[in-house]
Amino acid sequence: SQEGRKWMEELKRTIEKNIDLAYDFFNSIDGVHMYRPQGTYIVSPDFSQWCEKHGKTLSQLAESAISLGVMWRDGRYYNMPQCTRMCLSQPISLVQEALTRLQGLLCRRRWQS
Repeated sequence: SQEGRKWMEELKRTIEKNIDLAYDFFNSIDGVHMYRPQGTYIVSPDFSQWCEKHGKTLSQLAESAISLGVMWRDGRYYNMPQCTRMCLSQPISLVQEALTRLQGLLCRRRWQS
């Protein structure tokens, strides 16, 4: 239906914007790398270099993020031992808030959404 098509286009724009935000944010942090996902709204930033540089484990990083109110899945369960998995199928404002919370944990320089 026309209504369903409109809803789907809005959803697509929201997820694309969220992916752009996450991609720009994570790739701006020294030691973190993220690929753009293909066909999904889940991203998997790789923290291997960041953890090594900061003397932290992925578990310690995940616990710190959770203490800030940012939930993500441990990538080890998906055969990605230095990655987290973050779902981006939510309102843009929530993704911006999560990335802003992570900013203080991951980097010193201010990130602009």
